[in-house]
Amino acid sequence: MYTLIPEQSAAYLKKEYRIRVFILALLFMSLGVWIGIVTLFPSYVISVTQEKRALAEAGTVEQTARSASTTAAIAQIGAANSAVTTLQKSQDTLMISSIIEDISSRRVPGVTITDFEISRSGAAGTVIVIQGKAASRDALVSFKNNLASDSRFSKVDLPVGDLASDTNISFSISITGIQ
Repeated sequence: MYTLIPEQSAAYLKKEYRIRVFILALLFMSLGVWIGIVTLFPSYVISVTQEKRALAEAGTVEQTARSASTTAAIAQIGAANSAVTTLQKSQDTLMISSIIEDISSRRVPGVTITDFEISRSGAAGTVIVIQGKAASRDALVSFKNNLASDSRFSKVDLPVGDLASDTNISFSISITGIQ
């Protein structure tokens, strides 16, 4: 086959053709990248906006949760304060533990206390019933007299039936008018 173009010119034209094809390929690829960027840009803007909105909402929820827990804690503290105030108002000046200690300290040898029963009634005031065992009648009478000598007790009552036995006596002493 005969060619009208000399060999050097043909090689030059092939090289020039390849360069132009390569440039067109680069042009189309860059055009594709730009089209991709342009089409993805709205999605990017939307996702950034949604992220900001979600972060703002999370902050609001967190702040609401903090304020709700603070409000609940304040309500619990208020309830506890009102309960303490109620207890302080209803508490008598009478300390039962000190009276029980005084009664125990007035116990004489041979007398064993097995039970304390404390009741508060409106008109009679506080009533303490002491139950126990006494080794002898004399020890029981001595214990009753020790209790009667305390000025805080207006009445110390030992039923006569508790004095029927001479030894190993089960007793029940009732103390009223405690001040």
